[in-house]
Amino acid sequence: MWKRLSALPYSIRLFVLTAVIALAMVVLLAFELTQRQALLAQNSLRVDSLNAPAFLLDREFLRF
Repeated sequence: MWKRLSALPYSIRLFVLTAVIALAMVVLLAFELTQRQALLAQNSLRVDSLNAPAFLLDREFLRF
């Protein structure tokens, strides 16, 4: 396999490596954008009181 890989011209190997890295970067960018949207949505659901999340957690625990 290594002989077959080394038989390819350097420019083709470089292009394939660059394409793989670019694809990985696109996947990471998509993940970053979905995480950013989730954080923005979470900020819009702010609660007025700090006790509200604790109360909701306690209520869910008691339901469990």
